[in-house]
Formats: sequence, C-alpha cells, structure tokens
Amino acid sequence: MQNMIRSMARFSAAMTLFGFQQFQNVLEAFADSADALKIRQSLDTVTDAVASELDDQTKPAYDSMVRLSNQVVDRTFDAVKKTQTGRKKTGAQDSADAGGTSDRDANAKAEEVELAAD
Repeated sequence: MQNMIRSMARFSAAMTLFGFQQFQNVLEAFADSADALKIRQSLDTVTDAVASELDDQTKPAYDSMVRLSNQVVDRTFDAVKKTQTGRKKTGAQDSADAGGTSDRDANAKAEEVELAAD
C-alpha cells in the first residue's frame, strides 16, 4: 500500500509540473503558431491517454468537467473581446484601419483558422 501511495504522489507531482511546463511553453510560444500547435497536440495526446484510463464511473464526471472548463474559457474570451471592442483605438490601430486590416480583423481571422483546425 505504501508503494501505491508513493506512485500516486509521483504521478500527481509529474502531472502538475508537466502542466506548469506546458503553460510556460504556451506563454513563450504565443506568437509562434507552429510551436503553439505542437504544444496543443502534446497536451491533447497526454490528456487522451490519461482520460482513456478512467473507469466508467469516473468518465461522466470527467466529461462534465471538460464541458465546464470549455464554457469558462469561452466566456472568458467573450468577455475579453467585449472589453477590447470598447477600448480607444491607438494610432497604430487607426492607421491599420485606414490602410489594411485592424488587430481585431487579424484576431478574428486567426480565431477562424484555429476553429477550423479543431
């Protein structure tokens, strides 16, 4: 029993540190879409492997937690978009609007690409 508890503690520590490492990687690679995609694929692979080990009694709770976290992320991004829409434009944004695409247009296009990849 003692070895089982040690294994669980090691697993918990490894998963926590892996999560922090991936979060740090996302922040560092935020501007580089190729790195961000690689990180996302890595996270999805590990998540799928761990989730596949859940038993039938635990799976519904996991699915519920995933839905809840997706809703939190979606609502957070919606709130951020609404606050950005109300901000004053900077000089760079004004010139972008006059001569090309705005930051908002570029963000919307990037979001469309990400949604298509999902």
